[in-house]
Amino acid sequence: MSDRTLARELGRALDGEAAGDEARSLAALLTAAAEPARFEVGASDVNAALARVSAPRPRLRPHLIRVGLVAAVVAAVAVLAFLPRTPGGDVQARAAQAVDASFFIDVHIRALRPLLFPATEVNGYVDGRTGRTHVRIYSADGTTIAETVINRDGSVERWARRTNTTTLAPTCAALPGGCGETFDPFGVYVRALESGDAGVRTVPGGYELRLRAGRLEQRVLVDGKRYLPRLIVWREGRLPLAQIRITTIERQPPQPQETWAMSPHEDARVLQLLLGRSTYDRGPSLGQIVGLPAH
Repeated sequence: MSDRTLARELGRALDGEAAGDEARSLAALLTAAAEPARFEVGASDVNAALARVSAPRPRLRPHLIRVGLVAAVVAAVAVLAFLPRTPGGDVQARAAQAVDASFFIDVHIRALRPLLFPATEVNGYVDGRTGRTHVRIYSADGTTIAETVINRDGSVERWARRTNTTTLAPTCAALPGGCGETFDPFGVYVRALESGDAGVRTVPGGYELRLRAGRLEQRVLVDGKRYLPRLIVWREGRLPLAQIRITTIERQPPQPQETWAMSPHEDARVLQLLLGRSTYDRGPSLGQIVGLPAH
């Protein structure tokens, strides 16, 4: 659109007439910018001012009016073009809102330092609103090596194939190794979004968020349309630790209670963690979550 055409469109938009989307956006921007300087002028003040005007005012030449209007339009276009490209708190807010729901996820996790932990795949259901989680963890050859459930009240159930044991704990902190970091990458991301300010920059296809999660720095690529995470890299200082590639993240309707329930594991022993003590029970397993087995 030429400057002259845009100026005519802008004039119509400012007069409340039909105009194109670009002109209406500019008009809204200019109106908002001028709003703080507006004030009411009474009829008596107008008449007094007119009475004081005794000499004719020099007429502005039309081409100067056009130049001034075009300059204002160009400045407004520059401001409008800059605004959407300036990431910040709005991106973090949209990202937090995007994960405030239930999802089915499939996540591939691999260490970026030798011998840190084996490559795994995690899939199942997570709820960014309540923190509930029910996922299974697979080794590189597709073997199910663990199943984890985090309940709404924060209690945790974890079954590990290696020992055929289901561990029940009142909180993640009570579990050996906890259920953060390599055990619950989606939850770590959601909690970091809620707890602090993110560094944000624009990248092709979306944004990169830099978030702190304890000793970890998370660099998260967020989709520019859905504001959902696609790739997470954990770093400690300058050292990269792990890469979490989210291959599937599908929003789900409200799930029935059984979605969040631990699968039965026949003959598994149950280890109950209570206030620093542990007790074994040969009864059925109860739990669920996200995690790698303890090594």
